[in-house]
Amino acid sequence: MAPITIKDITKISSESDTFPAANLLAGKKWMTCPKDKASKNVIEFSFQSPVQIRYIDIGYFNVASLEFYVGSSVWSPSKDYAQLIPAVTLQSASDAKAGNNKSGCKMLNFNEHMIKEVGEKKWDRVKLVLLQPYARCKQIGLEFVRFGTQQNRSTAKETLKQAETEVLSPTSLKTESPFFKMMNRIKSR
Repeated sequence: MAPITIKDITKISSESDTFPAANLLAGKKWMTCPKDKASKNVIEFSFQSPVQIRYIDIGYFNVASLEFYVGSSVWSPSKDYAQLIPAVTLQSASDAKAGNNKSGCKMLNFNEHMIKEVGEKKWDRVKLVLLQPYARCKQIGLEFVRFGTQQNRSTAKETLKQAETEVLSPTSLKTESPFFKMMNRIKSR
């Protein structure tokens, strides 16, 4: 599987000054505005070109459920997006009110989670709907989001060769690497 580069964030319904939506482009946290008490928040991403989405990895915070929709940049703005993944429940009402299961990571893939007819097509827009109807006084957001597609065999071989070189390279063990930064963020929780 190959990662899909997010070109831009095309729409957000809310963001905090401390954790703006643009942070997600750098692999950092996005949070809604602390004053926003809406039970529904939306963020839209665009890709360089249409691709088949095969997996989505997402880290969330204070989100009760997520909905995933896809669309095309050539569609008229009034056209509804197609649902890629049915609503994913992350937190029950009792957990939200008690402050339990506030954060986590969900790994969603084509075979197990996506609507086949929609997932088989290529898309260049993704809309995530974050819902928290149970604890509206809390900020919600995403720790990270990653999209991926299938690789063709030649690209997969090149990626594997590059990964082997990086693993064997002493410079790949630098603590400034994205892997070490992510592990340090997880440890500090």
